[in-house]
Amino acid sequence: MKDDDLKLQHGVDAERVALAYENASINGSLERLRVELARGYLTPKNGNLQECSSAIRRLLRDGSLGLVVPMRENGPVIRPLLTTLVKKYRVTPGSVLVMDNGSDEDALEEVRRYGKKGVRLACSDGILDILDWNRLLPILNLRDRPRGKGVAVLAGYLYWYITAKCGGRKPAWIGQNDAEIAEFRRYQCWEYLGYGIVTKPDAQYIKMAKFGRTNERCMTARWMLDSVAGSERIDPAIRRRAKEICYRLGGHKWMITGEFVLRWDLAMRRPFATSYLEETVTSLYAEDYCACHLPPGVDAVVQVGNPNPRLDAANNDRKESIMQQQISNFLLMLPFEETSALDTWTVETITRLNNTLMARPIVMGWIPSTEEPIVPEEVRNDRIIPSVTQLDQAGLIDWKKAERLFAP
Repeated sequence: MKDDDLKLQHGVDAERVALAYENASINGSLERLRVELARGYLTPKNGNLQECSSAIRRLLRDGSLGLVVPMRENGPVIRPLLTTLVKKYRVTPGSVLVMDNGSDEDALEEVRRYGKKGVRLACSDGILDILDWNRLLPILNLRDRPRGKGVAVLAGYLYWYITAKCGGRKPAWIGQNDAEIAEFRRYQCWEYLGYGIVTKPDAQYIKMAKFGRTNERCMTARWMLDSVAGSERIDPAIRRRAKEICYRLGGHKWMITGEFVLRWDLAMRRPFATSYLEETVTSLYAEDYCACHLPPGVDAVVQVGNPNPRLDAANNDRKESIMQQQISNFLLMLPFEETSALDTWTVETITRLNNTLMARPIVMGWIPSTEEPIVPEEVRNDRIIPSVTQLDQAGLIDWKKAERLFAP
């Protein structure tokens, strides 16, 4: 057991810790910050969910929602999710897309069992073949096609985009779910996200909020940007962008959640990342877009607190440490590399960042849960991928291949 866990067994001296820091709030600044951080944050109780249950069921059954579930799993771990979506929610046939990214045969067979119920299974490589990789790889600053989680998500969004173009079906919302969540019914994922949709009609981006998801490390990086913004030795444009990122992301309780929904247009215009930087890029894009294009005071970015356990596959110390270091590096360096909001990024902007900020490997050390020394790492960084809309506008989608792929 970790030392901090052992200490907690003896309790916390509330008076002792309360005296550690002196309140420095000036002219009500702390209260204004409290209001800002709570904006758009919902804490529904079971009674609230019951009151909205009919509207939530309609949302799940009328084709308004298209789901992307990236999957790279061994064994039938996706069963709780599909059973809940199909049997409990009775989602619209064809609205659940499982995007395989290298799962074993048992995992694939489990998805095929739900094919007759309208669950779609697609191979990410097959969808991504419609892209012009000879032109895309230089944009990504890569020699070979990437294969991370974010690439599987991109394939899912491409699937929906092409379905809308070729088949005419365009859901109002695109949602995401991780595949390996156990006890998905108990988690009540879509009751909570659905509550956000039906109670916040102006929302553009609705995400799950939970504590205990190791967000403390990247939260530290977000609020370090407030110090960057306060330094008079730094260029004013960098300081301005640092403060924007800090305050736009500083209220995200679970910034890197795998459960969220985006309005269709926002979903098709947001950029991607090749791997685990994916949710961070999505969060910042949504915040930048809503801050620049929607009236002040509109709850466009909404978080929904969910007290139910989310039991997904656990990460080891190495993966979690690298992921959180990567996210923190990206947030801290971004204002120095690019001061414009993400919603204004062009393909040229993304190309430049992939050749500068994202080209640098992640060099770090992490603390092992043993008495051994710090563990060194040097791993390849993510790359930023243009949005589906940008890929189309740049002529990077082969529509003849796409039409053959989606022919009846």
